[in-house]
Amino acid sequence: MILETSQDILYITVSVCALVFTGFLCWVLFYLAHLLKQSNQITEELHAKMTEWAEAIDEIKEKVINTAATLSSLGDQVGRVVDFINRRRDAKDEREDSEEELEESPRSPRRRSR
Repeated sequence: MILETSQDILYITVSVCALVFTGFLCWVLFYLAHLLKQSNQITEELHAKMTEWAEAIDEIKEKVINTAATLSSLGDQVGRVVDFINRRRDAKDEREDSEEELEESPRSPRRRSR
């Protein structure tokens, strides 16, 4: 191969540049494909983590709702017990007051025995 003209050198230089440019484009395409693959994996992992967080939050929400319902029921029961105790105390106070009135009353000569 003998280079006869400067045009032959130009053609060889252009062909080498075209090969280098083609190699560079192939490398860029490979790198972009690799980046897209990694971003897809990251997106899938992020989606999985978000799903786990959503499930955990739903479980916590259910537990809070169940606890609130249990505490509400417990509060109702405690309220009923307190009302019962107050009624018993009021009834006992009324009996004691009526017994004291009967004892203080001059009309009743007899005392009630318990």
